[in-house]
Order: sequence, then structure tokens, then C-alpha cells
Amino acid sequence: KKLNKNAKKKKGGKKRLKKAHESNNKIAKQTGRAANKQKELAEAFGKVSLAAGVAFGAASFAIKGTITAAADFEKAMASVEKVVDFESPAQFKQMERDIIALSQRLPMTAAGIAAIMEAAGQSNIARDELARFTEDAIKMGIAFDITAEEAGTAMAEMRTSFKLSQDEVVELADQINYLGNSTTNSAPQIMEVVQRIGSLAETAKVSAATVSALSASLVGVAPEVASTALKNFFLNLSRGENLSKSAKEAFETMGLDYKAVAEGMAKDSEATIRMVLETAQKLPEHLRLPTLDAAFGSESVAVIAQLVTSYDNVDKNLKAMGNSAVYAGSMLKEFESMAGTSAAQMQLFDNNIQ
Repeated sequence: KKLNKNAKKKKGGKKRLKKAHESNNKIAKQTGRAANKQKELAEAFGKVSLAAGVAFGAASFAIKGTITAAADFEKAMASVEKVVDFESPAQFKQMERDIIALSQRLPMTAAGIAAIMEAAGQSNIARDELARFTEDAIKMGIAFDITAEEAGTAMAEMRTSFKLSQDEVVELADQINYLGNSTTNSAPQIMEVVQRIGSLAETAKVSAATVSALSASLVGVAPEVASTALKNFFLNLSRGENLSKSAKEAFETMGLDYKAVAEGMAKDSEATIRMVLETAQKLPEHLRLPTLDAAFGSESVAVIAQLVTSYDNVDKNLKAMGNSAVYAGSMLKEFESMAGTSAAQMQLFDNNIQ
């Protein structure tokens, strides 16, 4: 009986021990699950905190960027107000709204657009033409890949120097863009020569289109060098009796009457320029360079000699400038192509956010 009783006690103890062990295991599992849950919650909270921090940082950056853009625009508009006569504060505010509206559909910042308008105002473009002028200059700037200031200044100077209407200066931009795409010179390089020669070419009765064609025909000549040479070329063709003795003799060597050449420049400059270049091309090679040097000066002889030797290019480019079907809409097509790039679209998106 004692043995049976002891055995039963021992068996009962084992059961209790087993239950206690099972209970401990259950508690351990529950504790493990709780620990895992706590870890998951901690990780989730960390992610939320990180996301909140990033969002706050992005929001702060965006706010700072917007404030900077607003300050830049305010400064640009203050410059516009100095050069454009507004009849009332309401008129000025409307101009601000017009510029912001342009920035929402064209990939240039509002401050950049205001810079173009400032350049137009400084060139005495009429206030009622400013909106159209500015939009055209934006398109030219994007097509030519130049800054807002460069675009506004260039269009205003070309329009003023050559006494062009807005339609005519857009046509000139088309011509320059076409030449930039079809010759070794870029549109900005050709445009710079046209700008540099400016009113002198107009005084010599040489059109901006002719200047553009001649500039585009040159190879490896910097704009400042090309413009100086072409200025001297136009001046000496127009001087007549005011030419130096050596220049008069050089014209005579070419078989040209310098007085008739000057008269021809006043009547039809392009035809006269063609005639002089063609005549110089017929000179014996050993006489060509010294004759051109005497006629137009050592500063210009290399450029004029290149126009003579590559007269086929000059002829092709001048003919293109006389055919609107060749270049019409060239700048707009270039603008549309550039405006479709990712960079332009991101600029437009940013403008709308601002």
C-alpha cells in the first residue's frame, strides 16, 4: 500500500511538473509574441516618424522655394515699373497677373518673363505691345537656348535697329533659326552679329536678313570678328567719294565704279553686294587678296575673302532669305520641340507649383 501510495504521489508530482512546464512554455510564447508585436510597433512608428520628417522637410523646402520665387518676381516687377509707364496701380497689377499666367503655360519663370518685359520697356516698346512681344521673345529664347535677358534684349535691339514691326522681327527670328539649323553657325551666333551691326547696317540700307545670310555663310569666325568685318565692308561700299585713294584704286582694279557702287547700295544693297563679291571672285588669285585688303582694310580682308571664295554658300543663303516658304514658322517649330523636353516640362510644372 505504501509503495502504491508513493507511486501515486510520484505520478501526481510528474503531472504537476508537466503542467507547470507547459504553463511556462505558454507564457514564454505569449511573451515572445508580445515582444515581436512591440518590435513591429516600434518599427512602424519609426517609419511613420521618418515619413513625417521627410514630408515636413519637403514642405519646408517647397515653402522656402516659393518664398524665394515670390521675392525674385517682386524684384523683377520693380524693375519693370521703372521702365514702363503704368496709368494706375490696377494696370500694374494686371500686368503682374498676365506675366504669372504666361509662366503657367510657357516654360520660363515669372521673374524671367518680367526680365524680358523690362528689356522691352527699356527699348520703348509700346505698353499695349508688351504682352505679345514678351511671348514671342520667350519662344525665341527657348528656341535659341538663350537666357530670358538675352532673348528680350536681342529681340528689342533688332526690332529697334532695323525699324521692324513685331511681325517682322518674328520673321527675322524665323530666318535666323533656319540659318542656324542649315549652316555651321548656331542661331545665337548669327543673332549676335545682327545685334552688333544693328543700326549701321540699317543706315547702309542693308537688311537684317542680308546680314544674317552673310554671317551664316562664314565658317570658324567669331561673332565679334564677323560683325567688325561686315561693318567695314558695308561702310566702304557706301562711301563713294569719301573712300581713301588706295580703296578707290582697288575698286578700279576690280573694274568697279565706286560712285556707282555707293548709289547701288542705296537702291538695292543685296544686288550690289552680290555684284561686288562676284566681281572680286573673277580677279586673278595673286591680285585678289591685296585688292580686297586695299578696298576694305586689313581688319576685314580675311572675312571678305572668305565670302568671295565661298560665294556659292552666300548665294544659297541669300536665296533662302528671299523665300518665306523655306523659313516660315521655323522658330515656332523649334520652340515646340524644345518645350516638349523633360527639362522644359519640369520647369512648367514647377512654375505652376510656384
